[in-house]
Amino acid sequence: MDKMVLLTFVCFLTSLPVLYTRSLETNVAADDAASRSGGLEMRKLRHIEAELEVLRRTVTEMKAGGQCGAQSPHQNFLREVTSEIQALRSQFQGLQVQRELSVLRSDLLAQSAMLADTGSKPVGRTPQISNERPRVADISTIMNTGAVYERWGNSGCPNGTELVYSGLIGGSHFTHTGAAANALCLPLNPVLENNPGVNHVAYIYGAELELTPLPKNDLDPLCAVCRSPRATIVMVPAASACLAGWTVEYSGYLMAGHHTHTAATEYICVDREQHTRTGSDKNDNGKYFYYVTAECGSLPCPPYVSGKVLPCVVCSK
Repeated sequence: MDKMVLLTFVCFLTSLPVLYTRSLETNVAADDAASRSGGLEMRKLRHIEAELEVLRRTVTEMKAGGQCGAQSPHQNFLREVTSEIQALRSQFQGLQVQRELSVLRSDLLAQSAMLADTGSKPVGRTPQISNERPRVADISTIMNTGAVYERWGNSGCPNGTELVYSGLIGGSHFTHTGAAANALCLPLNPVLENNPGVNHVAYIYGAELELTPLPKNDLDPLCAVCRSPRATIVMVPAASACLAGWTVEYSGYLMAGHHTHTAATEYICVDREQHTRTGSDKNDNGKYFYYVTAECGSLPCPPYVSGKVLPCVVCSK
């Protein structure tokens, strides 16, 4: 029995140089890493990790004992080593907690400095900074859905646009004082319903071009509703071309009702081609459209010239 204990002790002594070398190498590597990362807590953690590793290997080799022929290490020594491992483990956990608290403290100081720079005062909890991007994508989608406009005096839409529907121009009678001023593009396949029983109604008529003595006088102008892929539509009076960066949808002439007529009207841009309904040369009256000419006075001349007709252009971007 004494020989066996002696043999175990000799085995343990012979393993000490190896363990010491491993411990020294581990400690040197830990010191280098700590010096690079900085921080007292980090250096302590590295040292404790190295010591724990040495003790674990020691216990493992003492339990194995087979390399030197021993059956079991001395129980008292094993208990001492185990107790030291537990103490180091507790110290290691404590240092980990201290390091986490230090990181949190640094983050709070950085947040306080940021708030001081912006002139804000934290109230209650530290404000959370959202990483969510602004919903610019939603606005972009809405803006890129295009725009719808009426093409007066033409039953088709220009290239690159979509025809929603085509029809004829309608509006109020030129003699009605309380009539609506705006023109409408009425579809050629209307859906109509019976009067629900009311006594008073408003009226809508077809339109006519008043172009005496031109061939298209008294003809009923057509229209189209078009959808452009571009989001912004503008009608520019007294112009025949769009500014740089804008796309021409169509061009034509500025037209409106006559100044001596009772009903109010609005200025619209009627296409140069002036598409009209076939067989509509009968003078049925209704909503009238005349060319618009300049009148000098409050309108500066030049650049305007009295009696000159105003062209127009519809642009998109």
